[in-house]
Amino acid sequence: MSDTNRQSISIEFLLAEFEAQQGQIIKLEEAKSNRINFFLVVVAAAIASTSGVINNTGISLSASMVFAFVAFGILILGIATLNELVHYSEAIVSLYRRAGRVRRWFVDFDVDITPYVAFDATDESPKYDLESPYLAFRGGDSVILLVNSIAFCVFVLSLINLFYTVSMILGLIIGIPSVLLAWLFQQNRLHARLQNVEKTSINNIHFPLKPTQNTKKSDKK
Repeated sequence: MSDTNRQSISIEFLLAEFEAQQGQIIKLEEAKSNRINFFLVVVAAAIASTSGVINNTGISLSASMVFAFVAFGILILGIATLNELVHYSEAIVSLYRRAGRVRRWFVDFDVDITPYVAFDATDESPKYDLESPYLAFRGGDSVILLVNSIAFCVFVLSLINLFYTVSMILGLIIGIPSVLLAWLFQQNRLHARLQNVEKTSINNIHFPLKPTQNTKKSDKK
């Protein structure tokens, strides 16, 4: 087989690989979106049915107990949903990195196309863990994070209200810190998980960012 035929076959194969990776990324992004929408629908239904449960149930249940059960259920489902979304994000980043390998092959094959490549021709980016403190998670992950924090707050206040009447001032004093603590706990836990994935993925990096690309980035800064 001549070198020309081998290159032609390689190009066709890599283009098919790249297209398959992009298609899988789209499917995973859609799965994330559907999972978030499903969770929000369940939360909305649970909130809407809470008053009916309190008023129409044949069992003598206090409003605080019902709110505690509902909030706890939402929190458990929210944690499971958040973990699933992180799995999706890890898979998406992994596919983007593999697409970077294909991009690197074409850049090495024809250096002249380097300025026209939309993304860096490397498999060490994008990062699993985003560095910005305000964009800690990708996509709708932060929505689930917020709902979980609020659900935890409602659960705590409902439990306290079973034994002690919670006034508005006391509710704010307890509620605001509980939301912040729940947010920070989840955030730090997921950061630690993503950073661990980042460390373990170092061995799978075969095409680090070229020095020339690093130099260009530092010059722009």
